[in-house]
Amino acid sequence: MPDTGHTKKSSPKSAYDKLKERFAKIIDISNASAILYKEAEVSMPKNSSDDRTRQLMALAEVTHDLIKAP
Repeated sequence: MPDTGHTKKSSPKSAYDKLKERFAKIIDISNASAILYKEAEVSMPKNSSDDRTRQLMALAEVTHDLIKAP
């Protein structure tokens, strides 16, 4: 095959692939939140509810930012 001067480059990720990755990350964070919430109901140490609330709020903020980001 003659050399045309063009080299084959790997194609960039499609918008769909990027969207799939973003939603996979959102699902993972949501699952982690669910585990923390359930653990809080079952076996969380006393006087640690403020810490757990802060952790769940931080994860919710990250999820929200991923959803609303362009």
